[in-house]
Amino acid sequence: MAKGGSGDILTGIVAAMLAQHPEQPADAVNAAVYLHGLAADFAVREQDEHTLLATDTVAHLWRAFCFRPQGAGDYVWLQGLPQSRVEMR
Repeated sequence: MAKGGSGDILTGIVAAMLAQHPEQPADAVNAAVYLHGLAADFAVREQDEHTLLATDTVAHLWRAFCFRPQGAGDYVWLQGLPQSRVEMR
């Protein structure tokens, strides 16, 4: 995540979440950070993390919004999970 533009992407997601939920700023920021990281995890599953660009994270943001972990709580660490454990609905 220490790539040029990653902070800009995160800022945009935070702004979008705050605009939708201005009465819950802490939850909006937490959700934005989680979605940003999850989208990056999905991107890393398709390419090497050393070559990952901020735009690659954006390309996988939709997956983060659609992801529902099987048998997990609210949060899940995706990197390194076998494909069979990941369910997309």
